[in-house]
Amino acid sequence: MLYYGGGYNCRHRWRAVDSAEVNAKDRERLENNPSIAKVVKEKGYSEGLINAYTQRDVKSESLSFKLNYYMVKNSQNEFLESYERQLSIALKRMPKYEGIVYRGVNLSAESVSRYESKIGKQISEPMFISASKEESNVLHPKKYIEKIIKQ
Repeated sequence: MLYYGGGYNCRHRWRAVDSAEVNAKDRERLENNPSIAKVVKEKGYSEGLINAYTQRDVKSESLSFKLNYYMVKNSQNEFLESYERQLSIALKRMPKYEGIVYRGVNLSAESVSRYESKIGKQISEPMFISASKEESNVLHPKKYIEKIIKQ
């Protein structure tokens, strides 16, 4: 397994490590986080990690916001690095879904156009994005809802 080791020069950012050791450390780090530990205990490890990402906490920034900010800014944070790796593994274990999903976002006309050009294609962003099979689960007003087909 290649492991992100930080730094500004990409030639020095990756190093080979024992993936079992990294996974064990990641899991321990995440299971010791109170907000994640609670959900993991209730839902199981993989489903708990996914649910923790989608939970909203009005008292503080959501874990999804913190994780995506970390990923886009390429910053250093051991906990979020562990969470990113383990969430990726959990998502890969999920059954593939094909169909219409809903994502409530406030987008510029340029962003809407970019998404519309991706209908029928896989969408890739430098962060995790979430969507729902149910239109009623989106967070923003109906006028901001996009329908995106992922195949």
